[in-house]
Amino acid sequence: MRRLLAITAALAGAAAAVLAMAPSPGESPLFSRKAPPPPRVRAELAWEIVLPEAPDGELLVVDPAGAPAPPGSCGPCAPGEPAAASEPPRASADRLLVLVPLPGAVEARRPADGSLAWRAEGFDGKGLAAAAPVASPRGPALAWAGAGEAGAGAFALLALADGAPVVRRSLDGVPAGPPLPLPGASPPRWLVPLEGGAVELLDAAGRPLERTVLPGEVHPPLLLVAGWPAAIVGKARRLLPVGRPAPRRAPERFDPRAVAACAEGGLFTARGREVTRWRCRRLRRGGFRCRRRWTQVLGGKVLAPPLVLGETLVVGSLDTHVYAFLRRNGHLLWRRSVGHRVASPVLRLGSDQGDLLVVLPEATPEARFLRASDGEPAGTLAGPGEAVFLRGGALAGHRLLVPVRPPPYRETRLACWEIRVLPPEPGNGRGKGAGNLAPAGEQP
Repeated sequence: MRRLLAITAALAGAAAAVLAMAPSPGESPLFSRKAPPPPRVRAELAWEIVLPEAPDGELLVVDPAGAPAPPGSCGPCAPGEPAAASEPPRASADRLLVLVPLPGAVEARRPADGSLAWRAEGFDGKGLAAAAPVASPRGPALAWAGAGEAGAGAFALLALADGAPVVRRSLDGVPAGPPLPLPGASPPRWLVPLEGGAVELLDAAGRPLERTVLPGEVHPPLLLVAGWPAAIVGKARRLLPVGRPAPRRAPERFDPRAVAACAEGGLFTARGREVTRWRCRRLRRGGFRCRRRWTQVLGGKVLAPPLVLGETLVVGSLDTHVYAFLRRNGHLLWRRSVGHRVASPVLRLGSDQGDLLVVLPEATPEARFLRASDGEPAGTLAGPGEAVFLRGGALAGHRLLVPVRPPPYRETRLACWEIRVLPPEPGNGRGKGAGNLAPAGEQP
């Protein structure tokens, strides 16, 4: 009896020690307590300009020199496989352009000073293809599809040098989303989703080659899954290959805004509060087959595509938390509360001190920086003059560009900060002032 009591007391003591070490909800897991302090983030407001209208989508960072997309993560998801990383190489940051999608126009601005490089009228910003530029007679160009004159459908290639259309063709139907480049096609070919459940295949000059009719409306954007083009179709929002029979166990009923298609057949989808990884593989007859690998239920809905960093999947949720899961089995690595709902894609900021995550909560006056390895806070960035952040921020090298709306919240501005990541202060322990930002406009 004494031996049993001793064993019981020992087990109770061990359990109490484990509970004392366990993190509270919203904090990082156990191993983060022994992790070194996070780096310090310093920011300086570089410039701020007034936009004619609020952006009608995410900002798009492109290289007008036509350099290939940098290697890296699969998210935030750009239609294509694998998607481009969130942070372009710093060496080319000065030559980048930031495309601002506006209702009825596209503006290209220089990240260095915010000056206007060109403005393309008559092109709805939502129709721009989020893919690497393609070669054209006038240099690198981006594909666009949308409603042209008198509401008729149109396809165009916009030269990144001046925004002029290199190719412009009328379509037999109104595009439902941006075009998707067909992988491995030379010269390039494009798939354009149309209203009514059709997908049109176009050649490099915009001429129609083939039309595929799908069993339901197409929810943009088109994706590449296991190297095959796919569309989200119908009220059930099933993922179907374009031009091939429906796959077995096709993913369905997920939010088309929160999809990340990644290399090696990985596919991550969100359905309400559920995040699921699918394993998709190519079939000999064409198309693909998908199997569910794991599902995690979060505290709130997911409205933005996940960010994939190596073997880690980072997801922002409307429950004010950012989650990090192990990509292969869905195990929770850490979660962190940022105080506000997260509806925008989480961005990756690379540095000599390791990867950082930039969290831009929507309609709030601040952004958060987290260390990617364990979610430790690295800093908070307040908007200029109590301005609230809008959806659609982007990174151009180490410049953070965010649409903001200052009081009295009637006009929209585009603000840019120069971001510097510094080592932790000597002797600075975990949670003792690590990562505080210099005020906007103050030289660190």
